[in-house]
Amino acid sequence: MIQSEYSLFGRDAEHNGVLDTASELGIGFVPFSPLGRGFLSGTVTQKDDLPEGDARRNLPRFSDAAIDANLRVVDELKAIADEKGVTTAQLALIWLIQAGTVPMPGTTKPSRVEENVAAADVVLTTRDLERIEVVSPHGVAVGTRNTEAGMARDRG
Repeated sequence: MIQSEYSLFGRDAEHNGVLDTASELGIGFVPFSPLGRGFLSGTVTQKDDLPEGDARRNLPRFSDAAIDANLRVVDELKAIADEKGVTTAQLALIWLIQAGTVPMPGTTKPSRVEENVAAADVVLTTRDLERIEVVSPHGVAVGTRNTEAGMARDRG
């Protein structure tokens, strides 16, 4: 099993060949941060939505300079989700499932667990996937996924 960040906000595993290689070798791929560290849940609309002490307040994607650009992407994905009759989180999760991964989103609310599980009942058409690709191509998120110190730690 391979675990790496992969979502509609961070598609490096797709573009650097890791996802294809895992598939070719029969290795499971579990994306972490499948909801873009909360952006794709639709619950973060401004930095102040994050509680004091929340580590995301220090991440470049949540900086004042990046948050508005990232929320524009979420708004466009929400429009697609609304047409499908699903939440933005469900859209993001089913996109990952149809990509052959096994997302495991974190949550603190039972209602979110039910919502996330219901994503498995959604089917994205070729047209849906094309529209999502336009809205969320590789490198769509503004700001890196971690601080420079965190990225250095990840590189080991």
